[in-house]
Amino acid sequence: MRVIFTGTGDIGLPLLKALLADPALTIAAVICQPDKPVGRKQILTPPATKTAALAAGIPVLQPQRIRQIPGQIAALEPDLMIVMAYGQILPEAILTIPRLGCINLHASLLPRHRGASPIQSAILAGDAESGITVMQMDAGLDTGDILHTMAIPLSATETGGSLHDRLAELTPAALQAILPAIAAGTVVPQPQDDRLATHCGKLTRSDGEIDWNRPAAELERRIRAFDPWPGTTTALPDGSRAKIFPPAGHDSEATGCPLPGTILHAGPDGIRVACGSGSLTIHEIQAEGRRRLPAGAFLSGHPLRTGDRMNTTPSSPSSSDSSTDSPAPVPNPPVPEKGTPVHDTADKGCLLMLFLLLIGVFLFPAILLLGGSPVIVPLMTAFLLALATPFLNPAERMNDRAKWTGRFLTWLGLVLLFAGAAVAAYFFLFPRKPI
Repeated sequence: MRVIFTGTGDIGLPLLKALLADPALTIAAVICQPDKPVGRKQILTPPATKTAALAAGIPVLQPQRIRQIPGQIAALEPDLMIVMAYGQILPEAILTIPRLGCINLHASLLPRHRGASPIQSAILAGDAESGITVMQMDAGLDTGDILHTMAIPLSATETGGSLHDRLAELTPAALQAILPAIAAGTVVPQPQDDRLATHCGKLTRSDGEIDWNRPAAELERRIRAFDPWPGTTTALPDGSRAKIFPPAGHDSEATGCPLPGTILHAGPDGIRVACGSGSLTIHEIQAEGRRRLPAGAFLSGHPLRTGDRMNTTPSSPSSSDSSTDSPAPVPNPPVPEKGTPVHDTADKGCLLMLFLLLIGVFLFPAILLLGGSPVIVPLMTAFLLALATPFLNPAERMNDRAKWTGRFLTWLGLVLLFAGAAVAAYFFLFPRKPI
């Protein structure tokens, strides 16, 4: 039987090797995505399936869009096209070329988790099992009839990486169990129940941003599901970024009244953080640009105190794991970016302080020149400083410029206060004799 293998991702590599080793099959070609830049140096790297195909002497096709090459595919006269993790939807013009059609091996138990990230979605949703589905392809997204499924249980420590590798090794057995029936035309397709379907999109780095408003159990699954890609990150209290690794402990018991993101404990045994419900304990963490460390070693260079608060950036909930009874997210005060204009309380407070100090600078000498008592100088300075002090607190809503402006004006006010007090003390101790 002449077969075309269509796949790009590493998860399809064990399947391709099994097909190459099957003497009953002739691999007419391998179709995969074009080579892409990889890593910090952006080195152009071929897909692993391409490397394996070329090593076996199999021709490789790498169109930008597979719809561009129906003629080349037809010229190969395939009996069957086997697809896994290709990265594009096959159009009807391609699906009808092979004599036995096109089959896809999908890394979930369809109709659950249709889409581009079924492995991570199964862990994120807390599924008890996952597996491989062999389906007859149609023009929809993972909507074709089911030909065969093979399931495996998920452990409580399962990560996206470990499940990826387990499912990759499962694909050859899943295909071999149904391939003879496909070749003989005796397979009985089972339509999917669309009422049970869930969908998952393509993941990006932003999906790994931790939202501490979510329940602790959900965040623990997210950390496992998104390891190694896209990873889970958070903003530390000082604004720097850090990546969190599994395993992470979670406690569903109430944590009292601290806001989500509040650090409840930081020590060698972990960093415990309050969540929307329960708490999460971080055991391994990596500062941006640094190496991965246990919590205790991390705290040696990045001290965190009980009561500090992680940033709580909302993340979009998964389409398959959102709980209808989860608590409403607690809004987090917005933190302006560096360089943004001073505004709101910070702006008004700094302007008021500057205005009051200017009054002091010009009014106090005038009082002295007009013969007023020098004691008025420190008294008025202290009064004006007391009026403006509430606006000098570098609160969360102030940006860096507001904070430093407030600090400068505070010190200026204190200098004037002590200078006035010194002048008053001088005139008190050495009163001027009447002429």
